[in-house]
Amino acid sequence: MESDRFTINMASVNLNQVDLSVLKTLLYSDIFDFPLTRGELWHYLISKKRISKKSFEHSLNRLKKIIKQKNGYFYFKEREDIVLRRLKSSVIFEKKMNIAKNAASYLSKIPGIKLIGISGSLAVGDGDKNDDIDFFIITKRGELLVTRFAILVTLQLLGLRRKRQDKNPADKICVNLLIDEARLSWDKKKQDFYVAREIAQLKPIFDRDNTYKNFLSANQWAAEFLPNIQGINFQNGFLPERNFYPLKIIGFLLKFSPFAFFVKLVQLFLIKIHRTNELIGKEILAFHPLDYRSITLSKMRLKTQKIGLLTKV
Repeated sequence: MESDRFTINMASVNLNQVDLSVLKTLLYSDIFDFPLTRGELWHYLISKKRISKKSFEHSLNRLKKIIKQKNGYFYFKEREDIVLRRLKSSVIFEKKMNIAKNAASYLSKIPGIKLIGISGSLAVGDGDKNDDIDFFIITKRGELLVTRFAILVTLQLLGLRRKRQDKNPADKICVNLLIDEARLSWDKKKQDFYVAREIAQLKPIFDRDNTYKNFLSANQWAAEFLPNIQGINFQNGFLPERNFYPLKIIGFLLKFSPFAFFVKLVQLFLIKIHRTNELIGKEILAFHPLDYRSITLSKMRLKTQKIGLLTKV
């Protein structure tokens, strides 16, 4: 977990608005023990307006007493240890990305899937060997539950499904957020910095009918918190062809309305009896036993207050 060992002497530098944006952005990543490259730091800058690369570079030069750089990664003074952690995680990251792409190559054959994206820590290149792999999926209009059923059966057959009771979820696929394409725009009550960052760092690995572009367009509000974000490139948009016959059988069964209706009822029943903080709706299914949004924003506020850095996220 993040360390509170570092301190910032705010009086050592006469900070301007760009400096504050750089510090806030690096502080957020420090919560996750994750140093940033120059490009990542600029791309995810927390600001009310877009910051030019020239102003950004001037700020990095001004903040040399506070921010250090090693192996191309920026971090706070006294936090050099997290650079080694990221270097080690890069190997794990590649392994998990290969697993994710392999799983997506099968799931992409499910007609109800419009987008498969990697979310969570893996989306930013952070890999812990004991972590599972989070998938964010957008489904066809009106096919949320039947598509989820096909996804879970496929992952189960592949031996990649993350189950609720798993004690060792390493390298398993956790489909923790599914939304219907009818609800691409995020709930206004939760349009904050945390969600904006999650949207910005999403790594799409399969897209059908320009769904990713439509998703970004529906959530342009994210630029109010992260004005430097731009379209993100695919993590290998070309997946290998797969012939997975069990999927054909599943697809055939789901064409029958009585079976599809039964599938929906069973899933809703199972979800509700195990419900904790899950969000269940006709157009969204979110499985997050822990409220990471509130936890993370709370940590950010505490850290900024501790070092005397005012922010609103």
